[in-house]
Amino acid sequence: MNVRYLVHTAKRFGLGAVGTHATIAAVGRVVPLRVLRFLALDARSPILDPEGGGYAFGFIPRHALLEAIRRSAGEEMSEAFVDHALARGHRCFGATRGGEVASFAWYATDPTPVDEGLEVSFASDLLYMYKAYTAPQHRGRRLHAACVTRALDAYARAG
Repeated sequence: MNVRYLVHTAKRFGLGAVGTHATIAAVGRVVPLRVLRFLALDARSPILDPEGGGYAFGFIPRHALLEAIRRSAGEEMSEAFVDHALARGHRCFGATRGGEVASFAWYATDPTPVDEGLEVSFASDLLYMYKAYTAPQHRGRRLHAACVTRALDAYARAG
């Protein structure tokens, strides 16, 4: 175990978090184990603005996603992934500037496959975000936070 990480965890989250981490690590050495961590946000979060200007926010159409994949996000997803997600009814929300997709994430309102044989399910009034990506030249501007708060607002307004 990384002692520096454990000290940081203890200072930030307390000894209980260190105990939880150690327990999960010990169990993972004995049996196959996968831990998924989730962060819950409230739709009433304030809308955050990115650093720098000129960004437009909204749902990203398929053709723009495919162009973003060709430019830089191709390591993370393929055209087949995009088509499968869209066919499931998932939507991609993000930021564009000058016609280029700068940042995006996928949103689902139904059970969603995470890995082969693993699917996450959640209450019908919740939204699941996955596969967030920001192009390297747009990183460091808080675009992800700006996109998330705007996506939550868009879904809340739509009911």
